[in-house]
Amino acid sequence: MTMKKKILTTLSVVLILGLAALGILAYLQDEDSDVNVMTLGNVQIEQHEYERAVDANGDYVTYTEDERDGSPIGYKLDAFTQAKPLYPAVGKADWDSTKVYFAQLPDDSTLGAQSVFAEEKLANAQDKFVFVENTGKSDAYVRTIMAFEVGDAKNAMGVPNNANDNLLMMNYNATGWTRNFIGEATIDNNNYYIVEFVYDGVDGKNGKHPDGIVHPGEYTYCSLAQVYMTPKATNEDVEALDGNNNGTYDILVYSQAVQTEGFDGAETALDTAFGDITTTNHPWVDGVEMPTVVDTAEELKAAIKTKGNTIVVTPGTYKMGDFSFAEGVTVVGGEDVVVEGTLKSTLKDVEVKNVTFKGSNAQRWAYAKGSVVFEDCTFEGTGVYAIHYDGTTGADIVYKNCDIIGWVAIAGSQNSLTFDGCNIYGNGTYGVIRVYADTTIKNCTFDVDNVNTTDIYQDGIHAVDCTVTVDNCDNVNGNIEALFNTSGTGNIVKN
Repeated sequence: MTMKKKILTTLSVVLILGLAALGILAYLQDEDSDVNVMTLGNVQIEQHEYERAVDANGDYVTYTEDERDGSPIGYKLDAFTQAKPLYPAVGKADWDSTKVYFAQLPDDSTLGAQSVFAEEKLANAQDKFVFVENTGKSDAYVRTIMAFEVGDAKNAMGVPNNANDNLLMMNYNATGWTRNFIGEATIDNNNYYIVEFVYDGVDGKNGKHPDGIVHPGEYTYCSLAQVYMTPKATNEDVEALDGNNNGTYDILVYSQAVQTEGFDGAETALDTAFGDITTTNHPWVDGVEMPTVVDTAEELKAAIKTKGNTIVVTPGTYKMGDFSFAEGVTVVGGEDVVVEGTLKSTLKDVEVKNVTFKGSNAQRWAYAKGSVVFEDCTFEGTGVYAIHYDGTTGADIVYKNCDIIGWVAIAGSQNSLTFDGCNIYGNGTYGVIRVYADTTIKNCTFDVDNVNTTDIYQDGIHAVDCTVTVDNCDNVNGNIEALFNTSGTGNIVKN
């Protein structure tokens, strides 16, 4: 067996007792894409998790029938976010037959369809749409195994489709997957209920992947779609579910794939390759590394000092002062996660997702080595700097889908520096990306007309003795070329 690529996706739910009669849980997810997708043969896969997208008013974003060529109105999907509350459900599970969800990919294709619970009939169900993408060059059979934490709770799971007996219920795509309830297993001295989903595909006129064969470049339909806690759940039930007393409710998700050649069907192929899934043969026999979940500034300060730590930050404002990350740290935030202070010191092999950094200087006097990635983050420099590196040494730096407010200045000799899909705003005085080594700026939007300065180098794009490649970028207040400035041997190339 050859381990090609691994992804572990841990869905955690923060336990907060005493805030409501039945307790409150908040959804979390470890999004480390380097751990736990298993492959055999000439096969590669990636596991993706989504939720329904919402607009600025908090309403679900949908397609109209015209946009879908006469298909039913459907929900757009977006990347799964952290720290959403999961309350005991209110009402009775029933589906909205008039709507289906689907995701819009860059090529405008969709990931399939699945009914969702009608909110007016069942409140507090949480979205968690799990897909598998075939990123290799060979056809593949796929299955996804999930372990739901049950701790010491009674009747947490195990009675299929019986909300009167289970604390935890799920909505899954029964037309595309066979769901097998495996049973209760012990993982790291905690009890989990294991469920196997084998991908069968969908036959018929509009079917996808008959016989469960997933072709290169394609996604499965989703397996899991939504999770909810039944209305009967009490504080005692919630406490019992947290069997490892780490303050979270955990769902472990692990996907496997094997080539189709030489096999007659998905389940036979997957069992032959990886073994039949049982309570003693599953992906977590050797345990699982759980993320550190924090909800105070003191906890966050301690967690980011541990080398290689994966940290999930729950919603809130964290007043940090000056702070830095240890080598290899991964920080996963979520909706309404704001870190106030100044990010300083050396960043080496750091990955941060979905965090707002806010301060007079949101990032200042920093240095970069190795891989440094910020995705879906906001950097708001209320005084001067949104992002500032005083030096880089052989680093590969990426800012992807970030909002950047203020002055960006990145000095040094990094291997690569990329701004992709970012929005760059002025903070009233500064609104510029100034770089000193070759840089790529693509798919970005600049809105910096509110910069109150006569210094032409404090707004737009400034290349100092380097080449900046600008690809598919917009200036909302004019032509993008109007924002180009150079010094010394600096050069800006527009594609």
